[in-house]
Amino acid sequence: MFSSRRDGPSAIEKDFLVRQIKQLLEALVKKVAAHAVDAQQSQDDLRSICRELLDIEYDVVSRLNVPSIAMLLRSPERLEAFALVMETQAQQLRAQGNVAAANVLEARSRSLQQDIQLLD
Repeated sequence: MFSSRRDGPSAIEKDFLVRQIKQLLEALVKKVAAHAVDAQQSQDDLRSICRELLDIEYDVVSRLNVPSIAMLLRSPERLEAFALVMETQAQQLRAQGNVAAANVLEARSRSLQQDIQLLD
């Protein structure tokens, strides 16, 4: 009836995690768009979010191909959260004028989101 902690986080806990990450990323995007934070600070913020909330190193995972990211992160919630991180990074790149890199990252994020749908 009730799940134990051995079974991992509950659906409510997973939903909370994804919502928390979304809120943090939205705040970061607003700061970047308003030029209230420099590029290096926004990168540091993304790395911190990944390390603290997803327990991964952004610089390592971001270099992987999409199937490898999906295998590493496993759960749909973690994949969704990382896809949001990738989208945020793309928005930051676009705000800095690096449209080509932003387009590549957005395509990777969409591909990861498609993998999420296959897991559900």
